[in-house]
Amino acid sequence: MDRSAYAGMNAMGTSRFTRTLLTVCAVLLVGVAISRRVMLMTGKPLWLDEIFTGAVSQSRIGALLPTWLAADVHPPLHYLLIDVWTRLFGASNIALRMPSLLFSLAVIAVGAWAMGRRHGRDAALLAAIALAVPAAAVWQASEARSYAMQMFLALLLMLAHWRVREKWDGKGWLALIGLSILLCLTHYFGFLFAACIWAVLLYDGWRARRVGHVVLGGVATALLLAPWLAWHLPYMLSKTGGNFWIAPLGFGESLIALIFSMWSDPVYWLLFALLPFSLRVRSQRRLALPAFPFTGYLVSMLVVAVVLALVSQRSPLVVPRYMAVFVPMAALIAVNLYHAMRPGWRLPVMTAAATAVLAMQFWSPPYGSAGWLAWEDASDWVEARHPDAMLFVLDDPAGRHIGTANLAKVGGFFLTRSHRTIPVVARTATESHPHIDDRLPAGSRVGVILVAGRMAGWPKDPALLARLQARYPRYECRPAGRFDPVACLFETSQP
Repeated sequence: MDRSAYAGMNAMGTSRFTRTLLTVCAVLLVGVAISRRVMLMTGKPLWLDEIFTGAVSQSRIGALLPTWLAADVHPPLHYLLIDVWTRLFGASNIALRMPSLLFSLAVIAVGAWAMGRRHGRDAALLAAIALAVPAAAVWQASEARSYAMQMFLALLLMLAHWRVREKWDGKGWLALIGLSILLCLTHYFGFLFAACIWAVLLYDGWRARRVGHVVLGGVATALLLAPWLAWHLPYMLSKTGGNFWIAPLGFGESLIALIFSMWSDPVYWLLFALLPFSLRVRSQRRLALPAFPFTGYLVSMLVVAVVLALVSQRSPLVVPRYMAVFVPMAALIAVNLYHAMRPGWRLPVMTAAATAVLAMQFWSPPYGSAGWLAWEDASDWVEARHPDAMLFVLDDPAGRHIGTANLAKVGGFFLTRSHRTIPVVARTATESHPHIDDRLPAGSRVGVILVAGRMAGWPKDPALLARLQARYPRYECRPAGRFDPVACLFETSQP
């Protein structure tokens, strides 16, 4: 059935009033998802990784690579952007997070425009909903990290892929190569996403007898990325041993967690991927929209999940939230599934499913476990009591997590924002120096922020805080939740 005939059936299937009502509901739903982003951005404290982003932004650009990123596994593009951004707009919580919000909004707008331009109004509305609602998209839009930026670049890379496989022209190739490089320099999981796109393109080239073009483009991309990999890959490989901070999972558990992460969360995955199959799909209609590499994307996502589940048995660098880069791909696959339904069903069913997903996010916020790294409230509590010094302590006897350098950056960032001159000391309890009792400055009011081995897989020293309280009886500690860091103020003048 041709497209014009199908559009006519679509028009006959629903009245103008009904279609207007569905459009209004879809727009309102997207608006609620956007407001959820703003609420999170303005309402939650910074957590450790966001604080690290802010600390990097306070450094000189000339020191970014040799000093800061030499001790971080993530590529530099997002840090460079934040460095420029904070020089223009400051380093407040909202300023640090605003680029992520803008990237997230751009994902919705560009995705809806691209699908609508190719496949019509219904596809545009479906794409806007599918890109606005996922929990990963909502949450990462409110964090001063690179995930929203990589989702935007991933979407642009897919658009470049569509152009190349249709036209095989020079502009498409330049966009594909350039966006692949930008994505890889934003987050190292961008390499996985770019590899999926190039693998699907290689199959496209084989079918179109243009394998040589794909190989040349891939070689050019690899050569342009080689300097970065030569500098940073040795450090990344050094982090592949030990438990680090990620609890070990079996292959099956890892595979399920990674698949759910690609689709943002279990509820989204079930509603957006499985529900359409349980409804009556038009037999005359292909499942995939014209020119959309549905099978290639779906297979590549499954292969990546299986490979990462195997790698996760040995490497600590596989983190489910990093899979957010695949959320735009999963969302557009969902658009294909819903667009294959009867014209009168697709928008109502998808709107209802997306409403349920958003309701679940309000009822049970996703990624709530990140609260264990919410150091901002603890640091503000200590600073409000005017300490003479601040001590950041990580209880890590095996030395497997961040060390004193990163802790010092955290403390320095807070003092830079508050314009305080309090000295900051960072300590990591290691096997060679398991005690910090004798390291507190004598005759001072010392604020101590302690992360005491609360994650699975970390070594634990439950007596560490008790030793400090016994040695320095004059102290005050902040009430903390289950996963909050411990914050105390010790008077060290009387040991």
